[in-house]
Amino acid sequence: MDRAQFVELIGSALARAPRTRRLAVLAIALDGVESATERDRDALLAHVESRLHAGIRKHDVLARLADDEYGVLLTGLREPDDAQQAASRIARSLTIPAAHAGATSRVGCSVGVSFVNAAPPRSAADDMLGRAGMAVYLARRQGGDRVVVFDAAARETLVAVSATPAR
Repeated sequence: MDRAQFVELIGSALARAPRTRRLAVLAIALDGVESATERDRDALLAHVESRLHAGIRKHDVLARLADDEYGVLLTGLREPDDAQQAASRIARSLTIPAAHAGATSRVGCSVGVSFVNAAPPRSAADDMLGRAGMAVYLARRQGGDRVVVFDAAARETLVAVSATPAR
């Protein structure tokens, strides 16, 4: 599933869940795959995808958004903390050294979490994914290999950081 299909799926989930409001979007940016050769990188990404699929429930949806970026739509959450637990579980699963193409490597990831209740009621699907992306950016600024949940303060921090002139 590509980014456009994923955003469409988020929109459908938002339309179905106005009363329950129990869904979240995770944005996952891999850390440590940049140095792999192209052949090794393909094998490594295939291994990462299998770990990501193994780390989510069967009714959750995984999408590859870019070369080394993924999205996960979590639905039917019982508690808001369930999304953070899922994100942490996914992040831990990727830190286990992976054997691929005759080599062993460790891949980390930065995960951003966006809850539907963190948004205005008529929030667009791409806004939800964008908020998860902002949280990933903050996770990477903090050194990577961590989970950050989007909140209004995070957005204000990002706006302030991006408005600071380069020196």
